[in-house]
Amino acid sequence: MRTDARKLSRDLKLVLGILILIFLFLIPSFRKNIRAEQLDAILNVATNDKIEDISTQDISQLLDNNLATTVIFINPKNEALNQKFYDYVSQSKGNTKLNRKIYIYEEIYPNKLVEDLKVDMDNKIPVVFFEGDKKTKVIYFDLSSNLDQDFADKLNKMSLQ
Repeated sequence: MRTDARKLSRDLKLVLGILILIFLFLIPSFRKNIRAEQLDAILNVATNDKIEDISTQDISQLLDNNLATTVIFINPKNEALNQKFYDYVSQSKGNTKLNRKIYIYEEIYPNKLVEDLKVDMDNKIPVVFFEGDKKTKVIYFDLSSNLDQDFADKLNKMSLQ
């Protein structure tokens, strides 16, 4: 009877060990799926033919693959400012007079690259011009900015300077 109890105990430990290993391998994929679903639920980035959302992409890879890139960084905490910007982009329907493609990155989760840029995102929308992966210029838009008048002009001049 004692050997049956030991065998049962050993079998139980083996089954529990296998279940634990299975869960350890499955949990990362569950987290990845949950994070993607959270991003889909949170992200509400307006785009058009000249403005592309890259919130779910690797910014570093984008910068490495392009000689010159302009990225608009959105802080989700700036609700009123973001809404003003999204309204402008949505209403322009591609008629933003931009001379090149601009990318929008909404920072949902902390990102080392964004932290290293040291741009002020409190009540401002920073637009950063990169040459390769190096930040070269930054301009800011805030609630007092007249996007209809200034947005495309400032961004086009930024790339020419």
